[in-house]
Amino acid sequence: MNTLKLGNHTSISTVIAEFVKKLRLFGADYVRSGSDVSKADPSPENQEKVAKALKITKAAYSKIENGDVAISIYHLSQLCTGYGISLGELMSCVDKRVEQLESKGVNVINAKLELRLDCLRWDAKVNEKAEANLNKAKKELKRTYTLYSTEQRESLWQECREKALAELEKKYDLSEAISAQRQFQETTGN
Repeated sequence: MNTLKLGNHTSISTVIAEFVKKLRLFGADYVRSGSDVSKADPSPENQEKVAKALKITKAAYSKIENGDVAISIYHLSQLCTGYGISLGELMSCVDKRVEQLESKGVNVINAKLELRLDCLRWDAKVNEKAEANLNKAKKELKRTYTLYSTEQRESLWQECREKALAELEKKYDLSEAISAQRQFQETTGN
């Protein structure tokens, strides 16, 4: 049995989930351009429409996009067909992303990881929460936010990100995540 060491880890499911989301947001051009957002035409579809096409609930689709649940090969194939790309084209982009992550020191593993131990999912969760905090701060500041300098806006973003990190670290305890991961590994042999 492999023992997971703390560090920069993500799951292959998380990498695939990134592409599932970007496929919905940017369409097939994103994949065909080799994952270049600037060459893709943003034509986002809502999650509900994609979920309906896959014959799953919006909540189930959202969990797939967030990397909380791995997408089945059946649904991945259906998704590719719906966007007019091959599964091979999509997986080629996934392979390139894995190489990119590994060159940055992120270990991409073929196992389920708890949210707190998956660096890509954790960072996305922190950024999502920070964005919500920033929107709340903008609302409280009303019109004065537009008068903020670039430095003041960056400082506010950092404050919101630090607040988000503190809130999420309290909610998703690292020691509990490690314990849950060990239990999962013992149960599954992964």
